[in-house]
Amino acid sequence: MILCVLIVGITEASKVSLDPTLKVFVDCDECDFDFLRREIPFVHYVRDRRLAQVHILVTDQRTGSGGQEFRLQFIGQGTFAGQDGKLKYISQHDDTEDVERHGLVKTIQFGLMPYIVQTPLAPQISIDYKAASAPQAVSQPDDPWNNWIFRIGTAGEFERESQTSEYSLDVDLSAKRVTKMWKIETEFELDYDEDNFSGDDDSIKSISNEGELRAHVVRSITPHWSAGVFTGASATTRENIDRQIQLMSAIEYSLFRYEHADRKQLTIAYGIGFESVKYTEETIFDKLSERLLSESLLATLELTQRWGEVELEAEFSHFFHDFSKYRIDLGGEVSIRLFKGLEFIAELDVEQIHDQLYLPKRGASLQEVILRRRELATTFEHEGRIGFRYTFGSIYNNVINTRLENHSD
Repeated sequence: MILCVLIVGITEASKVSLDPTLKVFVDCDECDFDFLRREIPFVHYVRDRRLAQVHILVTDQRTGSGGQEFRLQFIGQGTFAGQDGKLKYISQHDDTEDVERHGLVKTIQFGLMPYIVQTPLAPQISIDYKAASAPQAVSQPDDPWNNWIFRIGTAGEFERESQTSEYSLDVDLSAKRVTKMWKIETEFELDYDEDNFSGDDDSIKSISNEGELRAHVVRSITPHWSAGVFTGASATTRENIDRQIQLMSAIEYSLFRYEHADRKQLTIAYGIGFESVKYTEETIFDKLSERLLSESLLATLELTQRWGEVELEAEFSHFFHDFSKYRIDLGGEVSIRLFKGLEFIAELDVEQIHDQLYLPKRGASLQEVILRRRELATTFEHEGRIGFRYTFGSIYNNVINTRLENHSD
């Protein structure tokens, strides 16, 4: 039935004489490509979008219920230029990977039909319709949980050798409710890490604890504006914090409407907050506790387009009691297809750091430095990656061969 709706509007005049097999470029980070090739064998999967007759761009976002919303844009190229379409597939939070990939592949099949019927392959395509036993009225589902989603998780890890051992325990609890107008989230995380080293003359035992409880409420104001309140309590060995309580309010403006966030997003957010901190040890500023007021400005750009993906972020924050205590963070990831077969990849994060109020006065021991149990004083942190990827050869990649695949990894 859905296929019939998709095909309506395609006239006989629009049918053209093409190669029997449609050339398709699937631009999707979450797709199982072996499964896709197996389930949709009647197209050629090309490795460069410029070689395709149909470019399928798939973006995804997490839904309020914990599922995934996939938005599929079918972009006609060459003879199909101007023949574009959009479809949507939503998975549920308890769907297995197999259920999700079947739903996504089925949606791709629906979207390809308007192009397939214009090729000589059309007579070989059949449409099956499973009629319902009785007409069903569409009604709002009864939700006893009122959009609330709860998650409880815990995991333990261990690794042992003759002279070393490592243990860790993670606990994660969360509750959230997401609607069009409200987003309410609460999360608790606890991390315990222990490292033991033993030698002929000495042994070392190092323990690190981190715990955090955070919550926020965000209200949709207009298609371009939103506001929220954030609060939290935390403790961390690494940052010399015995107890930290935070409260912050923020407002955000989005240049594009929020419903377009899966394709393009440019936001500017301003926040002002208060925090009360109790330190485990006396700090380099002779403090065992203090109350602080700070503000921050964050700009974010995210683009997912036919030519690639871009994520850029710039943040400035400072404390009001001393404007010299500030931090600037500039970062981004770029993946651009420059031309046939050539892709440019870059990641960069640059921080200017002048707000380490928590550093212990005594410094850090050699053991703490080696095991990275303490933050060290620094005025900057830089990291990055840059590279090119060039692929050439056959433009087709329909063959599936998984023999000894795990052995070759």
